[in-house]
Amino acid sequence: MTALPEAKLAREAELCYAALCFVTDYDVWHEDEDDVAADLVMERLRANAAAAVLVIGRTVASLPARRACECGHALATALVTSSSHVPAATRQRLAPLLESLWGPQV
Repeated sequence: MTALPEAKLAREAELCYAALCFVTDYDVWHEDEDDVAADLVMERLRANAAAAVLVIGRTVASLPARRACECGHALATALVTSSSHVPAATRQRLAPLLESLWGPQV
């Protein structure tokens, strides 16, 4: 599985993005592991969910009050089309993302 589409969409929306991934089974490639079984997957899912709650809680608690990263300004240098060449309907649809850069539609 890949998180590339989500990462690209987050960048376009000027959102910080991180992936938190957990393994449920190794049966496809690990010769020393048992074949996958529903009870094993469910057990690991429960353990993973508990671990995720801890990680997310600690991460959120450690976030700064203000971002110092470039994520919040990703579109400032990414837009190459002049707003005057963008149809009004498109500008309206993209306003939540682009109004701060293009200004209000006139």
